[in-house]
Amino acid sequence: SVVASRQWPGARCHEALPGAFRLCDESDDYEYGASRSARMTGLKVALPKGVTMVFIQFFPPRDGQRHMVARLTYDSDTCCGTCGG
Repeated sequence: SVVASRQWPGARCHEALPGAFRLCDESDDYEYGASRSARMTGLKVALPKGVTMVFIQFFPPRDGQRHMVARLTYDSDTCCGTCGG
């Protein structure tokens, strides 16, 4: 379920999406217009207490919008295996 959804101006997204991707483990580079997914496990940047992983998906622009989905995994969560975590 969606807990938070925010709309940002296009210019802010153009800066934020590549930055978020660079913080993910083993990321090469964000490519505008390409669909990608990556995991952030705290290797490059500390995660908040209780958060064990952030699974990030980037979707290509459509209708003039870019999409990023972030799924948080907490210490108390049970892994279902769908994200590779």
